[in-house]
Amino acid sequence: MSESVEIVLGLGGEVVTYHPFGGVPKTFRAIIDRVPAPIQDGGTFQYALNTLSVTFPRDATNGMASVQPRKDRISFKRNLSDADVTMFAVQKILQEDAGMTPADGGMFVVQVTA
Repeated sequence: MSESVEIVLGLGGEVVTYHPFGGVPKTFRAIIDRVPAPIQDGGTFQYALNTLSVTFPRDATNGMASVQPRKDRISFKRNLSDADVTMFAVQKILQEDAGMTPADGGMFVVQVTA
């Protein structure tokens, strides 16, 4: 198991299902950053942006080896108290790293919207 997978498990990663475009859905653990929605100024009105960031291993077995922004989707509970999962679209890769050691695949941080 790579270090990135161990980090996500150690931080209490939640179960998510990743739906790669044209591929088979895959379930693994990820860290979901549920910060309050930033406010966007729309001129005469303001609205909350419905975006979250999700961190998961760049790992072919316990994560994803590649990400296709604006094509892939990911599902998880929007709020921890939700009974059902919500499907989110992967909008962009915020960060991708190669890991600290050759055995570590690194991490993806993606921005998702409902």
